[in-house]
Amino acid sequence: MSAYIPEFSPELEPDAPRPLVLTNDPLLLDDLLRLAAVAGAELEVAGDPWAVRRSWRNASLVLVGSDCASEVARRELPRRPATILVGRDPDDGSVWQLALAVGAEQVAILPDCEGWLGERLADAAEGPRAAGRTVC
Repeated sequence: MSAYIPEFSPELEPDAPRPLVLTNDPLLLDDLLRLAAVAGAELEVAGDPWAVRRSWRNASLVLVGSDCASEVARRELPRRPATILVGRDPDDGSVWQLALAVGAEQVAILPDCEGWLGERLADAAEGPRAAGRTVC
């Protein structure tokens, strides 16, 4: 007797990490949802950092809107890789201070960084890369 074992598919994995967006800015959210749709990424969206404490650790990518960055810093969420502060005002110098406060690796100002951010979302949608072996 043989059993059918399906191949791994991200669509079949219900708990696969996905990108997390923290913002209450409807214009920023619209931009991020559009970029995610093009990249094939399904986002988890929230406006309250406290409500996403568990997702914060497991997300494949975290996008923190500049409007929520102060609250994220106040909640003292743990620093994690793949965190990007996203803003819309290229003349707002405070985004760099906010990025440091939340532990962001990078800052993306829209619309200038849409192409780069879309690539990051596409990479996050693919999921973690498996470690490979090198044979010499």
